[in-house]
Amino acid sequence: LIKEVAMDTPDLDEDEKLRRRKESIEYRNRKHTSGMFMLAMTVFEIAVTLVIIAVLFVLISVILIKVFRIDMAEPFGQMLFQAMCILIFMSGMILGFIVYKKAARMFIRKFNLEEKLSEEVLVHYRARNKYEDDKRRR
Repeated sequence: LIKEVAMDTPDLDEDEKLRRRKESIEYRNRKHTSGMFMLAMTVFEIAVTLVIIAVLFVLISVILIKVFRIDMAEPFGQMLFQAMCILIFMSGMILGFIVYKKAARMFIRKFNLEEKLSEEVLVHYRARNKYEDDKRRR
């Protein structure tokens, strides 16, 4: 790619060619770093979501069985347990996503990744300003 840039632009001086090569390398490095960051954060999100679902499942099971003394062998207990499983799954997904977003913002700030990640990734994790969003919609 670097040779192609130099060969396609014979009318440019050496400083401009060098600048374009550096920009091309920097762009590829940002894309690579962004891809690795997104992959790591995806694995992190899945792990956090599974942990949250497991903790909620154990917590709700203990509350239903020990606190409210609901018999899971009875039809009411089975129906309640099934409803709680759906609620636990949905809550775990939502809480996992919230934790994932906050953790990604913290990692970006803590490790100063603003200069290393592409703008598309930074925009994805940037906190939205509600006032600015309302102004843009008008």
